[in-house]
Parts: sequence; structure tokens; C-alpha cells
Amino acid sequence: MACGNDGAKTNNVYLRFVKQNRDVEQEIWLLLTRHVTDSSRTSDFISLKVEVEDELRSASHVVDQTMIASKMRTKVFASQPSGVLSIFTSYDGDAMEVGFTLNAYANSEVDISWDETIPTPPFTKQIEGVLTSKNAGGNCTYPTFMLNPQYYLQIHPPRCPPSASQPGLPKANVALTLQTSRDVPVNVSLAYSQGGRIDELVESELMASSGAYSYGLARVRKEIPPGDYTAILSAFEPHHMGSFSLKVDSSQPFDLLPIPQEGAGMYTKNIRGAWKSSTAVGGPSSDLYSKNPIFEIDVPSLTQLKIRLQLLRPFTPTSLNITIFPASSDGALRRHIATSGAYNDAISGVVTPQISLGPGKYWAVPSTYNPGVEAGFQLFVYTTVSGVRISQRP
Repeated sequence: MACGNDGAKTNNVYLRFVKQNRDVEQEIWLLLTRHVTDSSRTSDFISLKVEVEDELRSASHVVDQTMIASKMRTKVFASQPSGVLSIFTSYDGDAMEVGFTLNAYANSEVDISWDETIPTPPFTKQIEGVLTSKNAGGNCTYPTFMLNPQYYLQIHPPRCPPSASQPGLPKANVALTLQTSRDVPVNVSLAYSQGGRIDELVESELMASSGAYSYGLARVRKEIPPGDYTAILSAFEPHHMGSFSLKVDSSQPFDLLPIPQEGAGMYTKNIRGAWKSSTAVGGPSSDLYSKNPIFEIDVPSLTQLKIRLQLLRPFTPTSLNITIFPASSDGALRRHIATSGAYNDAISGVVTPQISLGPGKYWAVPSTYNPGVEAGFQLFVYTTVSGVRISQRP
């Protein structure tokens, strides 16, 4: 079996399969071949990704090769008597028109056929962007992961209310496709949220993920209920940069909006410090809390302020806190004005809520929960007015 396409650099086709013996695992082989018009071209890439679409299992695999042919095999498990393979082909090269042939192979116990009856999602949107030194945060093991491009995805409920025979809101069939240059390994993830920026991916908040980082292309498809989500795009390392495109297809109406970076539109100061043997005294449960490094913030006029604390080199999980106090003439730390909350060992660090401060002096105290943690740290101080001075108290 074969199908071809000319003039497109990406294509999505569907293959329906039915197993005659439902209790036996089977394999379907796929071969993607690029039509060669100039054998001297050695810089063309093709990729092939397959998703098994059914209610019991969702699996995907991606192959990128420099050769003119790309092949893979997809295992159809015993729990999948029938279903559809969603096959996504992609080309990366200089040619404006590219032809290809896609062949599917299976043994005689599996009936396969190309399916042209699956409708195209009625709602779609594509966003172009660039990973730069300011927003390429790398994978979730980096404290800079929070800098990655993020988008607020709001899936709207259908206009028709649920019927008595089908109570509840129907789910939307949503697909997110992220494409970059062939040398950039990428991932796209979808998290439960209220449309806000995600500092750190928590498994319980992860709705869907494209899986292992794959070069040039990441794709995830899932049925999700109407609601608010955050789509997170990331390359494997912070030094991976370049242009990208994100395409969202949905069976129900949706909005897709970029989420501003933390501190967007504010003045930012980056202050570095360290807990040393004499200042690594731990949290307030210790009588030595006031021996922690203290940074004085001199505010010239009414401002909004927010502070994030991060370790310079995260190692073992280290619980952090940053708290803001009014300055006092006797050096005492009295009732705090703002705090990042309970000590937290998130790799992205901790952050205070955005608060309003009048003219005056304030003290910011970064601390670890346990004493004796000698490590470097950095403060990101966001303000809405210029001229705020920050210095470490002796």
C-alpha cells in the first residue's frame, strides 16, 4: 500500500487496522521513502511518527534519519483488536516540493487500509516563535525550565448543553505539534492550570506529554475535558535555540495565548550571594535566623515588588524560603511583609507574591530550612519603578 504527496513539508495520514486474532500481539511496519530528484543532495532529513489511536492505549515513536528512507515498526498489543494509526510525516530540507511514498506492511492476520474518512479537526491555530538565550530553559531538570515558552490553552465547552442520555461535557480531541530544526531535540507538554506560568512540572499536574525528546518534531494527541491548561515547549538543553512552530488542532473551540515571562514589564535586578559557614544558619526555628544573609532594598517611590530565590547550582534537594521584613533601627526582624511560604525544594526555587511597597527600606532574608547548607544563590528582584537600590548588609 502506498500514498504520496507533493509540495508539502508535513503530512498526516491514517491507517486503520483490524486483527483477526484478537489475543495475539502483532506488528505493523511502515516505510517512508523520499522521492529523489537530485542524488547530490545530502542534507535532506525525513521523519516519521506514529500514534496508536484508541481508548485503551496511546503510543508514539519517532525516527529521524539522514537517509532517503525512514522505517519503523509499530507493535499492536493484544488489548487492541482494532484501531487507527495516526502517521505524521515531516521533511526538513531546502526543496520547495517534496514527494514521498509511505508503505505499510502487516502479516495476513491483520487487515490494514488507508483511512480517508477521519475528519480534519475543525479548529486549528499555529504560532511561530523563537527559542533564544532569554527563553530557552532546557528540560525540567534545569532551574531555568520555567523560562521556556508557555501558552495558555483554554478549551471551550460545546455550545449545545449535555443531554439526559449523555450527561457531562464531552471531551475535546486535541493535538499539539511542535516543529523545530532537525538538530534540536524538543518536547511539548500540557499541564493542568488556571492559565498561569508553570514553574516546575509535577506529575500530578501533567495532562499529556510528547514523551522522550525527539529531534525536530514533538507531537502529542489526547482527549481532554474543557478547561484551562498550560502548554510548555522545551528543548533538551538551554543552549538549544532556534525558530519553532506550534500547531494546535482541536475538535472543539479553543483560545491559545502566550503567557508572559515572570516579571514581564518590570525592572529586573539579579543579585548573587552565598550561605557561608557563619551565615548558613537555617530557618526561623533556629535562634540564629537573623544571621542569614540580609539584603537591604531601598525603595524611592511606590512600587510593586516580587523576589525569586534560586540556588546557583542545584544539587541535593534543598528547601528554600525568601521573606521580606520592614527595616528596623535596632536590626530586629519583626513581623514580615511577604514570604514565599512554606520551605520548598523545587528546582526552580521559591518566589514571593507580588506586593505593593511604599518609599522606605526593607530587608529580604533568603534561608534554607536546614542549617549548615553552604551554597551560592541568586535573587531575581522585580520592581515597577527604577532606582530601587539593593545591597547586602554587613
